[in-house]
Amino acid sequence: MMPSKAEHWADPLAVEILRLIDELAGRCARPFCVVGATARDLVFFGIHGIRLGAATSDIDFAVGVGSWTDYEAFRAALMATGRFDEDGKRQHLLRYRAAGGYPLDLIPYGGVVGSDQNLRWPPEMDPVMNLTGYAEVVASAVLIE
Repeated sequence: MMPSKAEHWADPLAVEILRLIDELAGRCARPFCVVGATARDLVFFGIHGIRLGAATSDIDFAVGVGSWTDYEAFRAALMATGRFDEDGKRQHLLRYRAAGGYPLDLIPYGGVVGSDQNLRWPPEMDPVMNLTGYAEVVASAVLIE
């Protein structure tokens, strides 16, 4: 499939983060996609030039993993770049050091999700996030250059 071009996208910091995640996910053989408001903005504004309200202040990524060990290894690989800091409060939130700490949510799906489609974060298995459809979203995501 040919990627769609985000011709209207003008956030160089977001592009830098997206390229870094794409490179690292490729090296680690992890499927991923952008989800949430950034995904909406990439499609509507980036490709079609349609603005839809206020821009988001973070980037949400869904990353496919087989286990919590896989997730931690991917997260550790991100940290090893020296470009991210941990949030300290939430294990899925990292901050890209440039621009005063651009937030990045790293949400695992796959082998860490229960049969009820809920993700329970260790060690307390809380909070709970419902990830119904994440695997399908990633499998059918629009490829954007």
